Amino acid sequence: PQQIAILQDFEAIVTLADASGKRIDSATVYLEQDMPTMKMSSNQPLGEPLGNGQYRLKSVFTMDGGWVVVIHASVAGKKYAASFDLQVVPQQ
Repeated sequence: PQQIAILQDFEAIVTLADASGKRIDSATVYLEQDMPTMKMSSNQPLGEPLGNGQYRLKSVFTMDGGWVVVIHASVAGKKYAASFDLQVVPQQ
């Protein structure tokens, strides 16, 4: 998304594929949201499988500022993660 605002629905579609590009449908995917400047428990919504290696993750950010979002995937007993820094803005 171009801009993420507090208390608005956030949705991300994640596509998983192996090294050859084959889509992976049998994974467990979840989103970890953490605000490093505020010590609070992490929100970890599970991904909804959509088929063809795609998973929908839905959440809401409760405060504006810098967030770290980690997408976790467990595939055939192996765990993978990708981390992203996001800036959440006040509601308009």
